[in-house]
Amino acid sequence: MGADGSLPTGTPPDIYLSGELSNWTSGYNLGTGPSFNLVGTLTECGTSPQLPARTPDVTKAADFGGATYLTTSVAGTVTSKTGTMSFWFKTDADPSVAYYPVCMGSSQFFGVSWGKDGGVLYEWYSLFSGEGQFVYRARSAATVAGKREWRHVLMSWDLNATTVHVYVNDVVPSLSVLVAPQNTATGWSGSAWAIGATASSSFHLNGCMSEVYASREYLDVSVEANRRKFVSASGAPVSLGADGSLPTGSQPDIYLSGPSSNWASGMNFGSGPAFTVVGAVTECGTSPQL
Repeated sequence: MGADGSLPTGTPPDIYLSGELSNWTSGYNLGTGPSFNLVGTLTECGTSPQLPARTPDVTKAADFGGATYLTTSVAGTVTSKTGTMSFWFKTDADPSVAYYPVCMGSSQFFGVSWGKDGGVLYEWYSLFSGEGQFVYRARSAATVAGKREWRHVLMSWDLNATTVHVYVNDVVPSLSVLVAPQNTATGWSGSAWAIGATASSSFHLNGCMSEVYASREYLDVSVEANRRKFVSASGAPVSLGADGSLPTGSQPDIYLSGPSSNWASGMNFGSGPAFTVVGAVTECGTSPQL
C-alpha cells in the first residue's frame, strides 16, 4: 500500500500499521494519525496473511436461457498454432438455426456450434486463421444425439504438425472433415471473445454451461491420462485448480467455473481479461455429468 499507505487513494490514511514486528512494538503509525501506546507484549506471527485458495465447485453450472452471453475484448495481435479447449454444455431446446457455446474472436478464431444443415442437427468444430479463413473444420457425421443432456467437448490442436484431436463425451466422434488441419496460426485477439453466442451477439445458447477452459498450450488429449485432467473415467468434471492451471501447470487464457454468481460477475479465473455479461445468468438446475 506504499510506505505511508497512500497507494489506494493517493492520500495517507489516518491509521496504517504495517511491516516488521518492531514497527508494531514501538506503536509506529505510518499514517497521518498519532502513534500508539503498546499495552502488553507482541510477538512475531508464524504465518503470512493469505486468503485460503478457492476450491472450484465443478458441480455447478450457469444457465444462459437463450438470450445471455459473455463477451470481452483482447487488445493487440495474439496468434498461436497450438491450443486446448474443454467445456461442458447442455441444451434446453433445439436451435431454430444454431447455438454457439464457444466462439473466440470477431472472426470466430475457434468455435463449436450446434446447428442445423438441411433440417438435420449437427455439431461443428472450427479453427480459423487471424484473417478469418478456416484452418480446420469438421462436422459430426450423424445427427447429434443426447439433446437436453450434458455433453463434454474436448479439443486440442498442434497445427505445426497439422494435428487436431476432438473428443465428445470422452470418445472420438464420427466426423466429416470439411477442411483438413492447416499449418497456419489461429488468432486469439480481436474485438471480442464470446461464451454462449457468437461475438456479434447471435445464435445464443438456450441451455447451461460449466467449466469452460481455453489455453494456447497444446495438450495431447489422445492420451487418456491427459483426458482425465478434464473428465473422470466415470464421466464427471474434475477440478482444474483454482486458476485452471492443473492440466498443464500454467493458467489458461480462459477459465470460467463455479456457481452462476461467478459467471454473472464475468469472473475469468484464467490469465485473460474479465468478461462483460449481456443479459442475466442464472443457476442451472442440474450438474454436469455424462
